[in-house]
Amino acid sequence: MTIKLQNSDLRKRFGDDIQKHYKLIQDAITTGKPETVQRELTTLEETIANVSQIFPNATQDILALESLQGNLLKNVTNMSESSPMHVPLSAETVRPETMQKLPPAGINRNAGEMHCGDNSIGQLLASAPSIAIKIMNRDPDLKKLIQMIYQAQIDGSTVPANFGKDMRRKIGDLLSHADLIEWTAERSDSSDTQIDILSPLQHIFEKAGFDYRFLQEVEQNGDKRILKDENTDKPRLQTEFSIDLDLSKGSRDFQELLDAFFIDSPEGGFTKRLKFTEAPQDLVIAAMRYSFLAQQHKIMDSIENVPEVFKLQPAYTQYNQDVNYELTGCAIHHGDLGGGHYTYLRKSGNTWYHIDDATVTEVKDPRSLIEKGYIYHFQKTEDPVSSFSEVQNGGGNELIKDLTRLAQWSLPKISWTLQKTSQIAWWALKKSVVALGYMLSSLSNQSTTLIEAKKDS
Repeated sequence: MTIKLQNSDLRKRFGDDIQKHYKLIQDAITTGKPETVQRELTTLEETIANVSQIFPNATQDILALESLQGNLLKNVTNMSESSPMHVPLSAETVRPETMQKLPPAGINRNAGEMHCGDNSIGQLLASAPSIAIKIMNRDPDLKKLIQMIYQAQIDGSTVPANFGKDMRRKIGDLLSHADLIEWTAERSDSSDTQIDILSPLQHIFEKAGFDYRFLQEVEQNGDKRILKDENTDKPRLQTEFSIDLDLSKGSRDFQELLDAFFIDSPEGGFTKRLKFTEAPQDLVIAAMRYSFLAQQHKIMDSIENVPEVFKLQPAYTQYNQDVNYELTGCAIHHGDLGGGHYTYLRKSGNTWYHIDDATVTEVKDPRSLIEKGYIYHFQKTEDPVSSFSEVQNGGGNELIKDLTRLAQWSLPKISWTLQKTSQIAWWALKKSVVALGYMLSSLSNQSTTLIEAKKDS
């Protein structure tokens, strides 16, 4: 296979190296040489990371290389699962999609150190495959941290306690580059201070090239238009790194909060709508529980009707895409602003797990934890829309999904049957009316004949 790169400068600088490493990996997979596979995969990942830093605007080539890497990892994982003697599973070669299906690993935390938020950031990144791939391709430090979690999952162990401190230092480095020097100086090397995990997550996403881009449609007095750049006449895109649900406006219903993000209708007949340029693979949705207006406080209310699977309104995408999203996890903050404790709720396969630092507990009914969620992760799915059932684990959710699928399959057929039945009934009624008309006409003729016969007699 010849790897084709569109950017000519990128092709000249990296094309031959990428092609060489790709061929070495393919040959090593075919001949069963795990050491060569791991070495060349690492070299290829480093090369892709360099490409991302040197040519950040070569978006199509970077995405193509990340897809190529994902396919190679898929081949390695498939070979590992079918022939474990040849290519053993390891954090360096396993696919994030595979790790998402394994039970999660807890992360140790030393007594007195407040790294529960850093641990929760790690759990979210490691359990979101497409996000993890982007981050590992572009940031070697975060890659090592994510692979620490993957290796613990493979080994059935817990992640060492230095994870939280290393994550905190990495966050400090990211935020120092974001001109948040005061935050960095106070907190990057501090283990006795709690953090708000949303801002660090957003900066991690920004560095990894993970963002949401929206068209901005405005409507006033019935006139709709897309906001455009005055210089280029191209759509003026709004960029966000998370979808923030504003709890200050009163509603606590998940769908209403989500609708309010996409549609803003202030007074004066003016409406602004956001539309994804492309429906994303992942949705990171933050319930904005922290308020800094007048007086700092945390909104403790439950988020109502958080779905297990929901359909994104087609009108919220540029091309009216029909996409469903499944909840795979959420970070939860327990306690008050300025302190408290973070845990992470994660779905692996069909089972929910509550991760409290090193302690991992299976959860039969996750709803009470989900309602208190702070940052939710959803990913694209083919599953039908569903909410959390009264019966959890032991088949409750699967039963409801099966019944939903059955209903989706059978309802159109029932509708068709009823339609045909009504058409037949209407046809029969018309025939009956016509027949009745003939009978009445016949009776009328017979009556007339009898009367005339009686007159003649």
